[in-house]
Amino acid sequence: MFSPIGSLDLKKTIHIIGAGYSGLILGYFLKKNGYQVKIFEREKKVGGKIQTLQGALGRAETGAHAFFANDEIIQEFQHLGLDHLKAQKRLSKKILLDGKINAIAIPKREIFRLIWNIVFKRPPHITNETSVDQFFRPLLGDFMADNILPAAFLGIYALSPTELNFKSLFDTRRQYSSYLQFLFQVRRKKGFHSISFPQGMNQLIIALRDYLADELITDSHLTSVPSNSIICTDAIDAAKILEDSKPEASSLLKGISYQRLSSVTVLSQHEISEMKSAFGILNPTINGSILGVINNYGIFPAQQRNSHFSYTFVMREDKELIAKLQHDLKNIWGLGHLMEVKHEILYHPWTRGI
Repeated sequence: MFSPIGSLDLKKTIHIIGAGYSGLILGYFLKKNGYQVKIFEREKKVGGKIQTLQGALGRAETGAHAFFANDEIIQEFQHLGLDHLKAQKRLSKKILLDGKINAIAIPKREIFRLIWNIVFKRPPHITNETSVDQFFRPLLGDFMADNILPAAFLGIYALSPTELNFKSLFDTRRQYSSYLQFLFQVRRKKGFHSISFPQGMNQLIIALRDYLADELITDSHLTSVPSNSIICTDAIDAAKILEDSKPEASSLLKGISYQRLSSVTVLSQHEISEMKSAFGILNPTINGSILGVINNYGIFPAQQRNSHFSYTFVMREDKELIAKLQHDLKNIWGLGHLMEVKHEILYHPWTRGI
């Protein structure tokens, strides 16, 4: 499961198929370290799902709003001539339950139980079929496993913990005698920050594009896979690329499914009062289309250029987004007034979101 697939001859030109973020960042490090690279992109522009939309009232991201970076990666930004922004610290996370937005509150009895379980509870045996819910439920108990765990994972992966495979998210090759042992292994390393850029995430894409200008071939429609290649596309596109040369691999890739996931940003004169000093709000239920909302200017205040507020709603849909957003805001979230004042909506649907 952890073995590399294929091999490369580093003495020859390395062909990268796909100039989304993964293809660009791979090309950047290969070129910087002295290797010969050619990058092929089917579209006329690069960046894939990471694009920044510009509206009359502000900007919006079509995909990732930020990413984690340590000091070593931040030094690479300087090499690219980029200024970066670090996310505000100590922002609260809130949750939508029974139509009310509240801070995440854990009953004291659950906290005591959690502490006991961290130290003394033995995690279940991990197999290739173990779900995230199966691993964490003995640790968290039913209350947190039903109300808090789904909110965290639905907001990121658009899937519930019962649907997510544990090994696909956690790089673990061992069994654990306690949850404390597991937490020590996966604890976040010091020095990592949530990072964006003054002009949005597309600023990074443009810098990578310019650095790799001599290596990039856009609007490229390959009819076969060049030798010494790395494919940096989603599974469906990779299946098409490999259909003739690697039919068995292509067939397997075609079996991979994706979730519809869209990013809808509302720039409004109205402030959501519950979002003051908050990172965002998560919806742990399957009720409605909105998985959660991100407080963009609360996280990166330097990106705010006027008196409007910016909120991005992550939705598990790719059609009729505005109508479904308005319905959920009014009938589920109690935020219908957000759309009653001057506002602008910027969005991009992804049929294969994640």
